[in-house]
Amino acid sequence: MNIYSDSMSSVVASASLYPRSPIIKEIKESCQNPIKHVNLIWTKAHVGTFGNEAADSVAGDAIELGDDHRLGIPISLH
Repeated sequence: MNIYSDSMSSVVASASLYPRSPIIKEIKESCQNPIKHVNLIWTKAHVGTFGNEAADSVAGDAIELGDDHRLGIPISLH
């Protein structure tokens, strides 16, 4: 599975053996499933990368909603 992020600090933090961020720790624990191989890949922001603009929009909606809302974004945008 590939997870794309335009946050270089998140990509770097996820590579740490001992991350300090509780969110990064939770993500790493969620990805420890031995059946799945997970890659966290950095992508440049605001250059029209397919899917990234949709992700930015969903992130903005999440900030406004202030809660965990599933917004119907497909798992794969292929």
